[in-house]
Amino acid sequence: MTKLLQRCVAAAALIAATITGIAQPAGAAPSRVPPDTFGINGNGLYDLGRPARRLQAQRIAEQGITFVRREATWYSIEPEAPQLNLWTLKQTHEYRWDEGTAARRGSGFDGFVYDLASAGLRWQPVLGFSPRWASRNSWDAQNFMFYPPYNNDDFGEFAAAFAARYGRNGTFWRAHPELDASLYVKVYEIWNEPNLGGNWRPKPDPAAYGALWKTAHFFMSRTDPAFADQAVIVGSLGAAPENWLHADGTYDYRDIDFVHEMFLAHPEIRGATKGIGYHPYAGQPLGLAPQDPVRTPEDLVRRMRNELVNGVNLPQLEIYVTELGYPTQGAGPFVVIPSDVDRGEAFYRTASELTRSDCHVREYVPHTWLSLEQNPADQLHWMGIWNADTNATGKASGRRYGDVVRLLRGLTPIDPTIDPLVGPTVPICAGI
Repeated sequence: MTKLLQRCVAAAALIAATITGIAQPAGAAPSRVPPDTFGINGNGLYDLGRPARRLQAQRIAEQGITFVRREATWYSIEPEAPQLNLWTLKQTHEYRWDEGTAARRGSGFDGFVYDLASAGLRWQPVLGFSPRWASRNSWDAQNFMFYPPYNNDDFGEFAAAFAARYGRNGTFWRAHPELDASLYVKVYEIWNEPNLGGNWRPKPDPAAYGALWKTAHFFMSRTDPAFADQAVIVGSLGAAPENWLHADGTYDYRDIDFVHEMFLAHPEIRGATKGIGYHPYAGQPLGLAPQDPVRTPEDLVRRMRNELVNGVNLPQLEIYVTELGYPTQGAGPFVVIPSDVDRGEAFYRTASELTRSDCHVREYVPHTWLSLEQNPADQLHWMGIWNADTNATGKASGRRYGDVVRLLRGLTPIDPTIDPLVGPTVPICAGI
């Protein structure tokens, strides 16, 4: 190899390390988890200006995180109803992937994916939320997006177009050869928390949700039928240990009952999905009465695993922990409010235990990278583990999460004589 070629190779390696934010250090160990195990919820990233978003994406990559979860809102991608072509008698859909113009609003998802990919990050989208023209209740100006569509095929067409845009060999990647096309979308979630009445109105319906899921999966599978790694998972369920009617009229459907009845109504899903998304938030009472005990994420994951094994006889299905978080102040449903330092320790422990457990946990995705931090009385404003300042500085909780991610991925050296993360499988689901 000539000296010039050697310099070129070295320069390319340096550029690659800079883009991903992670260089393989000397003495690092093999990864203890599969690829793309650790992500982060990134709703706040979408709303940032491009320079700030790219800096925050770089900070995410520096923690060893490999993907960002964020909703792909159907209502912003296809705000107008499809038009009937009188010559072909087929409907023509207009999907707005770009930033748009003053006269034509776009979704901005092309820019979002570009900024993530520039930092070496993959997007994990949540497909859902109806445009007004498709909603079962278009008259509800505030909540029309939380109603399922009248016609599931419209949603299926959207899901297929999305996969054709950002999936393997998608048109987005062909339009941007400067990006790493291996960062295409691999995991798709269909809707978010469809068992909770706030997200599926007027009332959660496992059979109706299963029908929507099947339609989306069918349409998406036609875009790349040979792609075995594409995972369309059941949209992440909220931890709802009991059926409950809230004062505002919304209804929560018990999570494991929702799973059971969905598979009962649509047995075809059994062989089609690779996993169940789940939100085992800690720090909330398991039951409805104030005296009910506060459960841990491990308790809730074990409960879901038991349903998959003994309830629906699907032991091969994996659990995708796609939301888990803790507020540091404010009022709301969380009865345990840790300090930021204690929150970081909670992430370190649960990330280590769940991903190395016998519960078949495929992903671990904290909520969230950034939060508003405006209303001191609202817990949801204080879930973020990073700062939105000019330099994108990290909080103790975000840095601690990065510690466990890099360690479990083998990106930092370990001392096997004292490090508990090199031990055997954690027996959380033993006996199920």
